[in-house]
Amino acid sequence: VPWGLDRIDQEDLPLDGSYTTESDGS
Repeated sequence: VPWGLDRIDQEDLPLDGSYTTESDGS
């Protein structure tokens, strides 16, 4: 998924932060 989706999911759904953090943190 594009970084844009990761960013939106992270802010929208904290639960998604689990996988989002890996992409964003990376």
